[in-house]
Amino acid sequence: MINRRHSLLQSYAYTSDTDESSSDDDIGEKALDDVALQDIFSVDELIKIQETLYTALGIPSAVGTPDGALITPVIGCSDLCAAVRATAAGTSYCASSDASFTLHSPGQTYEVHPCLSIGLLDSSMGIWLGSKQLGLWYSGQIRLKGQGWNPDLARFAESLGLDVEEFRRDFLKLPEWEFDDFNLRLKFQAMYMRYLSAMAFESYRSSRLSLELAEKNEELKQTAEELEGEIKRRMEALKETNESLARCLKSRRVFLGRISEDMRTPLLGIYGASQLLENGEMAEGDGDLESTIMIMQTSCEILMGFIDQILEFSRLEVIMENNAETSSIEQKNLDILKHIRSTCAILENVAAEKDVALSVEADSSFPSSLLCDPLRLSQLTSNLVGNAVKMTPDHGSVQVHLELLRDGVPRLIPPDANIAIVDELENQDADIPQLCHASDLEGRLPKAREDEVLVAITVQDNGPGIAEDRLYRIFSAFSQTDVGTPRVYGGSGLGLSMCRSIVVAMYHGLIVACNTEAGGALFSVILPLKVGSGSPLDEFKEMTSAYPVLRRHSIDYEHSKSFLDSVEEHDLTEHHTPPESTGQVKQILIVDDISVNRIIVGRLIRSALKDKSEFSISFARSGEECLELIKSGRRFDLIFLDLFMPNGIDGHLTAQQIRAHERTSIDSRTPLVALSATIDASVIQQCERDGFFDAFLRKPFKQHDLEQTLTAFLIDGGVEEEASASDSDVSYV
Repeated sequence: MINRRHSLLQSYAYTSDTDESSSDDDIGEKALDDVALQDIFSVDELIKIQETLYTALGIPSAVGTPDGALITPVIGCSDLCAAVRATAAGTSYCASSDASFTLHSPGQTYEVHPCLSIGLLDSSMGIWLGSKQLGLWYSGQIRLKGQGWNPDLARFAESLGLDVEEFRRDFLKLPEWEFDDFNLRLKFQAMYMRYLSAMAFESYRSSRLSLELAEKNEELKQTAEELEGEIKRRMEALKETNESLARCLKSRRVFLGRISEDMRTPLLGIYGASQLLENGEMAEGDGDLESTIMIMQTSCEILMGFIDQILEFSRLEVIMENNAETSSIEQKNLDILKHIRSTCAILENVAAEKDVALSVEADSSFPSSLLCDPLRLSQLTSNLVGNAVKMTPDHGSVQVHLELLRDGVPRLIPPDANIAIVDELENQDADIPQLCHASDLEGRLPKAREDEVLVAITVQDNGPGIAEDRLYRIFSAFSQTDVGTPRVYGGSGLGLSMCRSIVVAMYHGLIVACNTEAGGALFSVILPLKVGSGSPLDEFKEMTSAYPVLRRHSIDYEHSKSFLDSVEEHDLTEHHTPPESTGQVKQILIVDDISVNRIIVGRLIRSALKDKSEFSISFARSGEECLELIKSGRRFDLIFLDLFMPNGIDGHLTAQQIRAHERTSIDSRTPLVALSATIDASVIQQCERDGFFDAFLRKPFKQHDLEQTLTAFLIDGGVEEEASASDSDVSYV
């Protein structure tokens, strides 16, 4: 037997700087005593892992028990070692060598020393279940550079009864390795073993938790009725709050004009659905009834989301007016990275619906404990990340990056960008500031005290970006003059104004807004914060009052897109014939970019005409789809056309092209009814000036107004010249 150490190596053991093993305090040692490696990983699975690592690293390996007994064969075994293991004496030497490896703690990652048979370099690393060692991963058969043939090897071959010359050829066939190369590959294997250990722990812990989860599930079922009652009570309370806010906000005409259209859109879903339910045409178990109720519920949630932001905006205004900015901050010891990830988790459903990758990362130097207000931090995150997700197209990405600013500026800000630096509260009398160059930012950074650090929270998307002349305007709540112009992606428009109040007034920080080189938008919040002491608290779970508000940031009609599309397809295929039909089918087209609007308007039309006329309803999601239908030869008796469709051409331009097509291709004029949620009288005046539309119907409208419009254009064949009632939502132009 050869028992010598290479001249460059006596033995080597590598120990991780930190103990990365999982804690098993919640399992108990007795529960682990009878667990074997094969209980968690099958032999076939272990062999596949061996084969994969051998292909990647070129190091032969085997898996054994903690006492040295092999569980799997040696994968990648050299001819030399195979010859030794083929003899009884050689097998004994190899078994003794394997058994000489011991790892006594999860922190000792691997150890290395020459084998007891030939002197080739071997290693072992542990596979752990918590603090219990399940097995050893053996790897080696490595010939170090400079390790040549010697007489001891010849005598060893003779003692095993092997052909010395063949044994010598097999030895010299072994590649020579540098120790550093071997050690580097061992570190990779060790990292892989830590993953296996973590998988083993999670697998075992899951089996232990399954029974507890089943019991908790039963408890949840028992409390379901109680929760449902509580939800109904809260819905009633929110409804009362909505009515109260509507009365209080009458004096803010500019503010009301800005958000009115966004609020009236879900109101159409609620009010239209309530009219359908009031008509009593849908019975229990009817698919139309179920989908109508779902539309009403979703619309209520969206409407409450708007109200939530209005409420918080009002609270912040009160704080600003009372000069109570600093006293309103609740300083808590937070793990900001963890807290932001928890907030972003609420938005994952919206991101997943659009297949948008949402990532949150921090520099390695970012502290794990800082003093910050958990509610304000969640508001900042939900507004910035929520906007980014909504603005990002399908299959895009949103990145949230946290870093300490010791020198320089946030690294994601393009060095040559034109940026808006928001470091003052809104002043309606002041002119809009000029954009700055990115190089100006360092001189404008907040001054951190001795016990503070500068923290940057950057949110970047790959959406369409923001026009540079609007980079400052988007942070203003009341300075917009174009209140009749809708926003592309909805929302109350208050989120960034609230962020401005929190960052500038409460934390004396600043916000940077710019476009990225790829064209998306970037927002970076820079705050001076104190470093916390002790273990940070998980305040996110305790924010019971804020959680419903944050959750509703993630709700929009896109959540129900697939369901609403199927509902619309069902409605589209229906053909309605009254008992006394003349055989003439009235063709009606509804053009709106929001599925709920198309469905509700279609069903209200169906309800109004069911006993009066034979009709067929078609739908289009955009002005482009509408024009394609008309130019393909489809003829319609009446078209309902939404004015503000942000994706593509809007209703005004669509109507203009329809009239142009009629003048050149067909000798007839199709009645066009404009649909809009705006309360701006100038919009109706524009429709009158253009001369493209025949009527204007404001959303949400009453069933009577819709019936009046249908009668005028489909049954009487012309427009009634009678003046509309003062409370009517229909105007003839």
